[in-house]
Amino acid sequence: MKLDKKYPEQLFSHWVAMLSVNFPEFDTDGVKEQIEMYKELEGEKEFVELKQEITAIINNGDLDKYLELAKDFGLDKILAEDLTKMTDTILAE
Repeated sequence: MKLDKKYPEQLFSHWVAMLSVNFPEFDTDGVKEQIEMYKELEGEKEFVELKQEITAIINNGDLDKYLELAKDFGLDKILAEDLTKMTDTILAE
């Protein structure tokens, strides 16, 4: 099943797209800054919904499918462990 069908809100896809525009050189500091920017722009409620979607993605074993998406958005150097660090940082917030 395609990711946009499985996760129709596409919150994590949107997150990855925003990150690629704002912080194309992926690092943890950029993720932390993106969290604050996301909350400011999208709101706390949507941030909670993002965390819920990420939890579902992880529980369904789909996180690795977002690696190609991240690369398509221009995060060429991102690795699977980077996605894990990113989601861990988001979920810890």
